[in-house]
Amino acid sequence: SSADWEAHGHQRDPAYDRGVLHVVLAADRHTGTLRRADGSALPELVLLPHLDRSLRSLLSSFAQAPRARPLCPPRPAGASPAETREWVQSLGLARLRQRAAALGHRYTRRPDLERLLIVRAFRALGYAANADAFEMLAERVDLAWLRQQDADAIYQHLLDASGLQPSTLFEPASSAQTSPPPMRREAWKRGGRPANRPARRLEQAAAWLSPGGPFRSDGLTVLSEALRAGVDDALAVLRVDPPAGHHRLGQSRAQQELIDAVLPVLLVHSEHEEDNPLADQVIAAYRALPSPDDRIIRSFEASGFVPGSALEAQGLHQLAEGRCDDSDCSRCAEATTPWTTS
Repeated sequence: SSADWEAHGHQRDPAYDRGVLHVVLAADRHTGTLRRADGSALPELVLLPHLDRSLRSLLSSFAQAPRARPLCPPRPAGASPAETREWVQSLGLARLRQRAAALGHRYTRRPDLERLLIVRAFRALGYAANADAFEMLAERVDLAWLRQQDADAIYQHLLDASGLQPSTLFEPASSAQTSPPPMRREAWKRGGRPANRPARRLEQAAAWLSPGGPFRSDGLTVLSEALRAGVDDALAVLRVDPPAGHHRLGQSRAQQELIDAVLPVLLVHSEHEEDNPLADQVIAAYRALPSPDDRIIRSFEASGFVPGSALEAQGLHQLAEGRCDDSDCSRCAEATTPWTTS
């Protein structure tokens, strides 16, 4: 809605000044009044008057469109809500162990768990669109050199190495002349919300490597000890303040970093160190963290199962990606009834 533009604070964020059009389904009292941070008016398009059919008809056509039939996994007939939830949690644990096993294989090829932690954390910053590019960047930079620099120098070096701006890496006065050539700009996908743009995510990566950041020296130890103190402490470590004038990692993004990057690597670390209490803390964190919001989770919520934790959300992803055709299990009529949990 138009009201959301102001509710999200976009009218105060210069990053949204490049927006050329705001599209809404229906008009509200804010429509036609939106402003960018620079004070200029923001054009809007209201879709509802341009639809060729009613919303009810469009939704009906979408719901009845033919789709590939998924392969539903076996489960007890007439399972209770508690049994269903326990089964989904078991799938979440299986997914976590599979991730840890895959990371363990990577570790055997290159036994540097600290580097692997940083590579996975960078990758998670890129979302799906730029995950590969962020991972490539983390593999290319000289961590030993970066860890000796201040916050501004780290950010500038990451920006140069990424190829997102004209590079200064090979200027005579540069202290990083031994660095590899910058990445190709084509490696990065543009667009999307300003908060997710690569240059802004690099600000948060720089904060991790800066003095006081979790990856400044021994990230495995810093994050392990923070997690032992609790999930909130681990999140606070990841949300360290970036260089002055830059943007701090958001709470939901920090939660996703824990889920996708930090916790799987810490589980591998616990196995190598035979640290069972740390492994238990990793599982407890998955149970304590809230479920993220994404397409797969929303589809299961529409079928009646609302995940109560990140562990259950991981279980739904395991079901959709590993046991269903076209990630469409939640639309199967035979799967819908057992999902009801109320």
